[in-house]
Amino acid sequence: SAHLISRDRPSNRVDMAYLYYLPFCMVFVSCDNLHEKTVPLFLGCDQAFVHGRDLKSDLARLDQHYSSFPPEVRERGIMVFAQDPPEDTGFLTTRLWDRFLPKWREIAKDRRPRTPQEDALVLAHMKRITDAPRGEPSAAGGLGEPDFITFERSIPVRMGKWRLVPPEAE
Repeated sequence: SAHLISRDRPSNRVDMAYLYYLPFCMVFVSCDNLHEKTVPLFLGCDQAFVHGRDLKSDLARLDQHYSSFPPEVRERGIMVFAQDPPEDTGFLTTRLWDRFLPKWREIAKDRRPRTPQEDALVLAHMKRITDAPRGEPSAAGGLGEPDFITFERSIPVRMGKWRLVPPEAE
């Protein structure tokens, strides 16, 4: 009735179906003009809409920011030196983290790098888990109360120009 959704574009129905994701997100990002008009009508006070062009621009600025780091820092991998956004609130990403993850700054301040001994302990523990005998769900009702469940994933060492993990993690 407000004529926000044109009947002339059949894709509008599909575009509106994306609103079903809203209850499961803090930040809804889209470049779709229909989303830009309608999503704010459905957002809770604990959610935000970000236009895709704004996020893309901010990601380009983050890329430029992190690209200015010395090569020896960049070679440690973004999972080491870019676990959090820059503290500068000029970055949209930083402002979003401040709003939706308000304790991130104090967590980052208290974070310290693990020692090689701690890394070895974590690795040994993970190896015990991955090498443990694998159980099969019984026909009577699943796995019951397992001590742990593992999901194995592989990530590339590099993605584009960025190293993701430190050399010793390869």
